[in-house]
Parts: sequence; C-alpha cells; structure tokens
Amino acid sequence: MDTTGHLITMVLWYLSKDPEAMKKVLKEIEEIFPAEGKGVKMETLNKMEYLHAVIKETLRLASPAVMLFTRKIEEDIELEDVLIKKGMLTNVCMIANQFNPKYYENPEEFRPERWFEDQAKQNDPFVFIPFSGG
Repeated sequence: MDTTGHLITMVLWYLSKDPEAMKKVLKEIEEIFPAEGKGVKMETLNKMEYLHAVIKETLRLASPAVMLFTRKIEEDIELEDVLIKKGMLTNVCMIANQFNPKYYENPEEFRPERWFEDQAKQNDPFVFIPFSGG
C-alpha cells in the first residue's frame, strides 16, 4: 500500500465529511500563505497547527500501516486467569487503543480539536502509534 497516497486520500475524505474542519484548514492556509505566495518551506508548514491535528486525527482513525502484529510467545505468561504458553502465536492489535474511550472521548468521531486538549497530551506515548512503536 502507498501510505502517503492513502493518508492524503483519507485526509481529504474526512475533510469532505466535516465542512467546519475544512473551513478551519482553508482559513489557516490563507493566514499562513500570503496571496502573492513565496513558496512552501518547512518552517511555514510547521506553523499549520490545525492541519497537523487533522493529519494526526486521520492517522488515528485510518492509519495506512498494518495494525496487527503476530508474535511468538517466548515464555509462559499468565494474564489474569488466562495462560498463554510458550511457543504460541498471538496477535497484538495496535489500533485498539486508538478507539479506546479510556484514551479518546467519542473515539469513533473525527475531531481534530482533540489534539489540542489535555487528554491527548497526557496519554502514554504508545497509545497513539499510527506506524507502530518504532
């Protein structure tokens, strides 16, 4: 999968479904890029805080990366009352946290503003891992 193409497509799709978010992105573009234009520079792009939040929210909801990883258990593990034996294969579903209401209020909703709120800033850094943990 072309991850960049997927991300751009999903950003545009979410913006098409949320006219208010689209207006905020367009307003930010108009404020940051003067009408006469001076080219795009990284420092200019870094000023686009709302667009950055839109991209993060899109990655949270529709990551282009594989979010299911199979791992072989290297030693017996007991999780609560479940024994997972050495040698078994298990799947780790990385996207589950991104839809967990413990970390994100109304997790099914596209809401870029959540990235400016305290809850998102206080989450463990491994809660939002759109491309896995490294």
